[in-house]
Amino acid sequence: METAILQQLPSGHCSMDLVSRAIGTHPKNLQRRLREEGTTYSDILQRKREQTAEQLLEETNMPIKRIGQSCGYSSATAFNLAFKKWKNMSPQTYRQSTR
Repeated sequence: METAILQQLPSGHCSMDLVSRAIGTHPKNLQRRLREEGTTYSDILQRKREQTAEQLLEETNMPIKRIGQSCGYSSATAFNLAFKKWKNMSPQTYRQSTR
């Protein structure tokens, strides 16, 4: 499932329906399985976005706006707000701190 999420992230359309189709299961079955594992689709999606952003900030010189798009955000502002929520710092500050 995480691979399917990563493939869908840059499109900005990373819904549970699309991911469940990509892995060959019904959305309700996926939701039930995740509930049994004590997690939600939203939790996994957020974690994959955060991991992808961290990796791109640490390992590339890709512009911040492009990283946000790669993580499925429609604007740099939305990405910056999400990143600050995760790390209590801006993406720019995080990049500088890892170099």
